[in-house]
Amino acid sequence: RISEIAEESREEAATNPATGTSRGPLKSPFQYMPFSLGPRNCIGQRFAMTEASIILARLVRDWDVTLVDRAATVQRVELLTVRPDRLLCKLQPRQVYPLSPVRCGARESAAACSP
Repeated sequence: RISEIAEESREEAATNPATGTSRGPLKSPFQYMPFSLGPRNCIGQRFAMTEASIILARLVRDWDVTLVDRAATVQRVELLTVRPDRLLCKLQPRQVYPLSPVRCGARESAAACSP
């Protein structure tokens, strides 16, 4: 019983009273479930994950992302979703170089094809 009380008070101390969010790591792998689990999980889960992957890939492809303050420590905020608290990034468009067309017929070997 005493260990249960100590554990409860430790959890309360680890919670930010202003936001009600936890400051520590997830205590269980099932604590954060954005799409739920089981047969009744979110019907759009695969679409959302695919869309997020495409957006991230295009962001990295088209922009140079750098931290404004490299010495800053990143604090994690757990509300409805997990996000960093005040992570300031600077985005600069990448230099895009046009691709030269490759002319290669079906009957020509790969070595004969040139850019």
